[in-house]
Amino acid sequence: MRILAATDYSENSKSAIKFAIQLAEQNPDVKVSFFHSLHIPQPTNLSDADFAQFEIEKTEEGKQNLKLFIDDIYKSLNLVPKNNELVVIESSIADGNIINLAEKEKYDFICIGARGAGKLEKFLGTNTVNIINKSKVPVLAIPINYTFGQINKIMYASDFTDVDTELTKVLDFDKKLNAEIEIIHFAFPSETAQKESQALRIKQEYSQNIKVTVVDNNALKPVVANINDYVTQHLPSLLVMFTDPNKSFIEKLIFSGNTEGMALKANVPLLVFKKAN
Repeated sequence: MRILAATDYSENSKSAIKFAIQLAEQNPDVKVSFFHSLHIPQPTNLSDADFAQFEIEKTEEGKQNLKLFIDDIYKSLNLVPKNNELVVIESSIADGNIINLAEKEKYDFICIGARGAGKLEKFLGTNTVNIINKSKVPVLAIPINYTFGQINKIMYASDFTDVDTELTKVLDFDKKLNAEIEIIHFAFPSETAQKESQALRIKQEYSQNIKVTVVDNNALKPVVANINDYVTQHLPSLLVMFTDPNKSFIEKLIFSGNTEGMALKANVPLLVFKKAN
């Protein structure tokens, strides 16, 4: 499993680095590439040839800075760096740089920081939201208040439309983590019996330690708010959601795809997959 963990050296991005390190500590098959997108403006007094050399020097300097940053985080966690690499690539557009590298090099996951709660409009257009929207590679969005520790409970919020395909991806992620998995589904009173029957089928079909919970949906709140309430009450190590790739950001918030809202509000790490077309 290859993870691209991006940092801009901010306090916010440290949470993503720590989560990626925790994954690697629990799963020896995880290899982390710590990544920094470096913007190098061309000085007006340099020719193209001189700038090319200048860019090489600045990129090497960037790798040294990234190493110091990552080493300090490992030291703060009382851990020794292992099974990782440092990557610095020049670009003026950080989110596009992250997506391009992840897709080109076929990373399994992108790991980035998410700022957490706040007014939605404040976050429109941020790197976290753009990457969740545009990336074909699944995204781990880690809140700034993430506390380093064992990943022992994964909560998968499902709409039950493609649960077998999606659960397979969740189980693949959980390999060697050995975390407890809980599937949650929010149902209206008129559909509770049908959804409970689906939940029973899932419990019977999968032999792993999987809990399936059908939760009464509070129609007075958006689905994203109901999920937030449940997550806050049960505090999983990771929340997993699947987002519809055919809807725009605004459509996802207004209708059924609430993943971007979770990335802005959830106080636990969030893993976002794209739904199958």
